[in-house]
Amino acid sequence: RIDPMDTDPYRRTVALVTYRGQIVNVELVRRGLAWVYPRYCTKQPLCRELRNIEHAAKVNRVGLWQRTAPVPPWKWRQKRR
Repeated sequence: RIDPMDTDPYRRTVALVTYRGQIVNVELVRRGLAWVYPRYCTKQPLCRELRNIEHAAKVNRVGLWQRTAPVPPWKWRQKRR
């Protein structure tokens, strides 16, 4: 299930995605495969949980957090303009 939450400046849908009762966004962050984007993460208490999960992934150097200084996609795009 896709629950739209917002639309970004590139007109992409920002959404919570659930599959078989699990929130896919949570699993992506847990595995270090996605960032928590504060601008669009406004649904509490889920966003607080996502930030905690992201912090744990950073501490445990999971996924993208294995890199020394990963660059968030929104900052990477700003540099390319």
